[in-house]
Amino acid sequence: MKTLLFTFLFVLSGLTLLKAQPGWPPAFVITSDTVAYYRLDSTYFQILPDKTAQLTIEQVTSPAYAQTFQFSQRGDGTFGTVETYWYRFRLKNGLDHDVTLYFGNQLDYFELFTQDASGTWQRQRTGRRLPFNERDGLKASQAVPVMLRAGQEVVIFERWKDPAISYHFWDYVPTFTFEHRLWNTVYVDRLEKNREQTILLQAIFWGITLIMALYNLCIFLVVRERVYLYYTFFLLFFGFSRMPASVRPYLFPDFSDAIYYSQLAAYILTDLCLIQFIRSFLQTAARLPKRDTWLVRTAILWAVFRPVELYFTLNAFPSNETELALTVFFSATAYLIFIVLYVLIILVLVQAARRKYQGAKLLAGSIIPLFLLMILGRMLFYLLGGGTGGADSPYEKLLDNQYYTTEIIEGLATVWLVFLFSGALSQRYNQMRREVAEQALERERLEKEREIERNQLMEAQKAELERQVAERTAEVVAQKEEIEAQRDSLAKTLRDLQNTQTQLIHKEKMASLGELTAGIAHEIQNPLNFVNNFAESSVDLLEELQQGPIQTVEDPDKKEEAEELLEDLQQNLQRICHHGQRAGSIVKGMLEHSRAGAGEKTPTDLNLLAEEYLRLAYQNLRLKDESFEADLRLELDHGLEKVPVVAQEMGRVLLNLYNNAFYAVQEKARSQASDGSGVGFQPQVAVSTHIREGKVELRVKDNGTGIPEEILGKIYQPFFTTKPTGQGNTGLGLSLSYDIVTKGHGGDMQVETEEGQYTEMIVQIPVN
Repeated sequence: MKTLLFTFLFVLSGLTLLKAQPGWPPAFVITSDTVAYYRLDSTYFQILPDKTAQLTIEQVTSPAYAQTFQFSQRGDGTFGTVETYWYRFRLKNGLDHDVTLYFGNQLDYFELFTQDASGTWQRQRTGRRLPFNERDGLKASQAVPVMLRAGQEVVIFERWKDPAISYHFWDYVPTFTFEHRLWNTVYVDRLEKNREQTILLQAIFWGITLIMALYNLCIFLVVRERVYLYYTFFLLFFGFSRMPASVRPYLFPDFSDAIYYSQLAAYILTDLCLIQFIRSFLQTAARLPKRDTWLVRTAILWAVFRPVELYFTLNAFPSNETELALTVFFSATAYLIFIVLYVLIILVLVQAARRKYQGAKLLAGSIIPLFLLMILGRMLFYLLGGGTGGADSPYEKLLDNQYYTTEIIEGLATVWLVFLFSGALSQRYNQMRREVAEQALERERLEKEREIERNQLMEAQKAELERQVAERTAEVVAQKEEIEAQRDSLAKTLRDLQNTQTQLIHKEKMASLGELTAGIAHEIQNPLNFVNNFAESSVDLLEELQQGPIQTVEDPDKKEEAEELLEDLQQNLQRICHHGQRAGSIVKGMLEHSRAGAGEKTPTDLNLLAEEYLRLAYQNLRLKDESFEADLRLELDHGLEKVPVVAQEMGRVLLNLYNNAFYAVQEKARSQASDGSGVGFQPQVAVSTHIREGKVELRVKDNGTGIPEEILGKIYQPFFTTKPTGQGNTGLGLSLSYDIVTKGHGGDMQVETEEGQYTEMIVQIPVN
């Protein structure tokens, strides 16, 4: 009953106090920037528990929440239930100069809100669990800046989220420092003053650890003893567990928790690898079975309890007194097992050293001093300030170097351990080498005796084999040379036969095609002549009819109708004549196509042939169109020897290429003249000859219309043409030229073009 009455009076007094303290707390005035940092007294800030963790800055600054902020006090009923709190306070710069303040209480999540000139709330974020690349301000130090001008007053809201706050939030108060002081001024000053020494020590430590790990891994790969593998893993995990705090965020920039979990896992694996190394090195399972059994059992308990303890302390934050008691129990048990484990390690090493096991003294002399030095370093760390960095500490001079001294002590102890462990392994390796060397000497002595006997027998066999090999080698070489000579002769004969066969097939094909074409022409030409003759006669008769009897018709309408019909008939007959002539030219082209390849090859001056046919083609075009003019360019290789070709056929190839080039530049000139864009265009046809890789290369280039990409693969097909009807083209020019070059002369024909810019035909003919 007394308890209930006391609780009622306490709550009533709290409500009365809250009601009596509405509105904002007074502004905290900054009067000095030489102190290490400021921790606000509870009278200068108010807090608001955010049970849903969903409140926004707009909500907490609204009138509905303005009266819900209260001054910090113990026992408000939120123990272990609320992880998110809002803080509000005011700061005023009482100095005569601007200052930059840094905020951040090393929490899981920390957000700071200030208003800009327009009244908009600006947010800055940081925190241990926030990904490294999402933090504002000083990422590694977890601090965000706020700049205050001289005499300026600012309103600040802070949002804190961390399960640890739920147990004693009254101990968490807004804290800030200055730009030149940061959080731990002693540590920061030490980092700046001893930066080079720190980097050097870390580099030496990491270098030694990595070199030793690689060295022992190489030894393991050679001797295949697990003790070297255990020691390699011990060095790697040990080095990772001692990774500097400034390096860790860069390994896991997007997963901050991994920094802590990976390092804690490295601590556990380091201990387990150390135990396996000691057991394997000293062979405790056979030499010290009782100690080994206890050591293994304790290591298993340590491997089980340590992760459970980490889970309770880092993830499963208790929400009541029972869970808090479980957390304390697992933490205390894990540390007790840890102490027992290392006591057992020391006892095993001491007992092994007393029994004078090889390397036991070195192991004991490395591990025991390491424990003592690390304990001494930690005692100095906590006894001389524990990292508080208080500027008024009576041990200020010692505090200036406490971090540096601790790192030096642990670094020296680590180097000491690594060197002595390596020395013990070196002794083991040397002893093993001596034993192996003695065994090898004995085997070598026996082997030498057997080798002398074998050598005597082998010498006789060797002489006989050498004689047989020499005879057989001479026979094989002679046979090989004969076979190679026959192979070369047969290969040359085969190539000649293939070339001759190709030419004979081509000639036979062209002869057969000529006979077939002659028959077709004979059969087509007679009816075609009748069509053309009767069409021309019909045209003459229609003209006589139009000038004679039609004129006697008296009725004007009938006369006009008759004249129209006669005119239509006359036009139809003219078309019949035109297309009959077109069919005749196609038949003529087929006959020419069938006669390709019938001539004999003779040495010919291609330069002279190319120049003559270029002039001939140009003059023929000038006779048809006197207004046409083109720039003719010759780039001939005057050192070109005569080439075996059929001059008449090669002349037909050149004439076709020249006619196509002149047609392209003429069409481009007409097209540009019709649309007014042809000012300054000069038709140009260039011919060049060169020797390239045993072939004569002849190029015909024009700056005409070019060839569209969609028809580029069809230009060598028979009867394919892009010229309009009536231009005297049968579509056989390039097809005939391609067959003459490739089949008749064993050469190649290629084309390079760009639509609207140029076309260049390339003919390659073998010299021999």
